[in-house]
Amino acid sequence: MDIYQTTTEYLLKLPIFDSQHEMESILQRSAATRPRNWELPLIPCEALGQAREKAIPACAALACAQISIILVDDMLDNDPRGEYHRIGNGRAANFAIAFQTTGAEALLESGASKQVKTEAWLV
Repeated sequence: MDIYQTTTEYLLKLPIFDSQHEMESILQRSAATRPRNWELPLIPCEALGQAREKAIPACAALACAQISIILVDDMLDNDPRGEYHRIGNGRAANFAIAFQTTGAEALLESGASKQVKTEAWLV
């Protein structure tokens, strides 16, 4: 299983990507860089003897959080590689918020129990 492809596919099933094609492009460019921290939820899942697929919603939420943080951080640092140069500050800020919301939705739409979802919010 390619965690980056699977995480991207999981996220693209969420309704926001139907209307926000620019977010899809940002997500795919981010996945192409294969950020290692997207893999972090796999560690406890495997340690508990669970299938890697069970961690996909958490990987998706982490991916969205990272993308959101990078969108804002690049603006604050005036990073010459930042998306905001291409799409503008306002759109980058709006997409950062949209990615935060999408990460939360990824967890809420998962098949996890209510208790697990609640605990995920507290972490």
